[in-house]
Amino acid sequence: MLSRLSLSVTKLFQMSVRTMASAQAFTYQDLKNTLGREDALVIDVREPKELEEDGKIPGAVNIPLGNVESAFLKANLEEFRQKYGVEKPGIDTLIVMSCRSGRRSESATQMLERIGFRNVFNYEGGWLDWNKHQQEEKNK
Repeated sequence: MLSRLSLSVTKLFQMSVRTMASAQAFTYQDLKNTLGREDALVIDVREPKELEEDGKIPGAVNIPLGNVESAFLKANLEEFRQKYGVEKPGIDTLIVMSCRSGRRSESATQMLERIGFRNVFNYEGGWLDWNKHQQEEKNK
């Protein structure tokens, strides 16, 4: 019993460390500097209805969280282009994941890292942070 508990605690600790270390963070300014770059892709993992209701970051491609793994593992280049309107990124492409607040995009970031993508970042704060900064800039 004790060895099972010890193993579970060890495994939980390793997963926590992996979670904290793996999702590299992107700030509003980082994202703003990335938009429009041809060598980068911003992916919004919210559901399409959320984007319709709330808005989206300009240039972001919508791949709902539930579709991220299959989009990157199963879709070939042509299928990806047809479904999402952009070229399928390579493992070294700069990819920034976003959502409403940064939680779902953190999961998506970790998912892509697990399958081998090496340059994936989580936009912490997501749409809420983006919208807040945009409003502040308009009010200046």
